[in-house]
Amino acid sequence: MYVVSPSQIPEIDHYAASVLGIPTEELIARAGNALAKVILDNVPQKSHILFLCGTGNNGKDGEACAEILQKEGYGVTVIPVFAKRDHLPEIKERLKDTACVVDAILGTGAKFGLPPHLIEIFSLCNHSSALRISADMPTGIDGEYGTAHPGTFMADITVTFAAPKIGMLSYPAKQYVGQLIVDDLGLPVDMIENVFPSHCFCLDDRRAKQLLPPTSPQDHKGKRGNVALLCGSEQYPGAALLAAEAALRSGVGLTTVYAPQGVCDKVQIKLPDAICKSLTLLQECDLSARLSSYSALVIGPGWGKRTGLATLLQNILSTPLHLPIVVDADAINLLADDQESSIQLCKNVNNSLIFTPHPLEFSRLFGGEVAYIQDHRIPVATQAAKRVGATVLLKGGASVIACSDDTVWINPTGGPALSKGGAGDVLSGLLGGLLAQGLRVPCATALSAYLHGKAADTLTLQYSPLGVRSADLPLAIAKEMAHLYFEI
Repeated sequence: MYVVSPSQIPEIDHYAASVLGIPTEELIARAGNALAKVILDNVPQKSHILFLCGTGNNGKDGEACAEILQKEGYGVTVIPVFAKRDHLPEIKERLKDTACVVDAILGTGAKFGLPPHLIEIFSLCNHSSALRISADMPTGIDGEYGTAHPGTFMADITVTFAAPKIGMLSYPAKQYVGQLIVDDLGLPVDMIENVFPSHCFCLDDRRAKQLLPPTSPQDHKGKRGNVALLCGSEQYPGAALLAAEAALRSGVGLTTVYAPQGVCDKVQIKLPDAICKSLTLLQECDLSARLSSYSALVIGPGWGKRTGLATLLQNILSTPLHLPIVVDADAINLLADDQESSIQLCKNVNNSLIFTPHPLEFSRLFGGEVAYIQDHRIPVATQAAKRVGATVLLKGGASVIACSDDTVWINPTGGPALSKGGAGDVLSGLLGGLLAQGLRVPCATALSAYLHGKAADTLTLQYSPLGVRSADLPLAIAKEMAHLYFEI
């Protein structure tokens, strides 16, 4: 899915006018038609529609829609919310018999806090029974960073124009968007994407299929990569099982688990196709010689904080293996024990690091209160990625994948079914398996999050979000890969 930054919209508008011959007035007319179509599909004719309009092009989109609906027999009231008079009494009265409120105030222009009178207006609208529709973006959200100002308009439906804006896809802004409808306004989106490449990405099935590791009739296990998983402990043996099964389901040729011997015994019984080795081998050897034969490493799921692990982790990160390394769970927590030294270490390694923290782990390593992190997911993940020169997958609703080159991916899949112990272990194992098959770090990270969430979404339809187990995910992920692979 082509996703843009709000800052690109003026450039696209100018290109449409100067190169494609579509003037701004025509784009406004098309936006008005797009809004009207959604209202015609969702609101009975002869109902009353209340338009809240700003002074810019977003307001003109709303006015164009109002004209169309008036001709279709709807009752229409247009209120210019920035006119110098008190609109509250009129809006309060109109809401008594209004079937739909259209927010056409700021669109992509909400960079700062909302003025008090808009907060009051939105409070009335948000507590009314009317259907709420936003033109382009709900007024009050930041389309660049996904933040939401207090008092933001809470849309049931958002009709966005040309392409989705990156911030709308991330929480907390996403909760104000409601159902997202994208109308390209008849613009040649593929051409525009080539002219205005974006640093923002959001996978869909078509692009996810393109990222799947290729296969060949001449494949053998030596050609499909070898991932090493340093995971599990006597307290959390299940982490090793979940990560290993997910890796095995990724298509990787060989999966090796390094864990305490008791954990290895459990993994070998449950997963006979995994290779199991005692973790002590890594504490007594030349790490470069031992680990350079692998094509990707995963460190941390269910590791605990046993004596010697911090030293082992630092030694591995300091060794120039030239491999992608997934740093997850307790590996993040161990690094967080000496935050500044660890960040300096990570900046200087000769390996591609991928951090996969949930918000609390993120807070421990990179700082910041969890509440602030959750309210500013895109900017904090982006800052952290630059700080360590790595890729950061900030888990949670609409996971954010931030790269050190300013590239941002938002994952559209997943939900509350993933809020279970072990779900992160599955994600790390899957990611390690995809990396081991040679996928580029950003692509493997985005694809693993997409497949992980999509599997959870499918399982949710079978068991509800309450009934899904993390142990259900690896096989469900393989089925999702099959759906993409065979287009079924």
